[in-house]
Amino acid sequence: KEIHEPRKGCIVVFTREGGGHVGFYMGETETSIKVLGGNQNDEVNELDYLKSRLLGYRLPGNFA
Repeated sequence: KEIHEPRKGCIVVFTREGGGHVGFYMGETETSIKVLGGNQNDEVNELDYLKSRLLGYRLPGNFA
């Protein structure tokens, strides 16, 4: 389900050329969102993505 305020560990959805990208929300700065992802530069790591690429935040439907 869509949420409007991020929670640590929620799914973050971004735009990407040729498709999209998702990862787990870990925090943010004024201009970027830190994401834990499994296919970022062919490895599991934390990377910063510009907030301008953000499509939204999601949680599994049964999450309180």
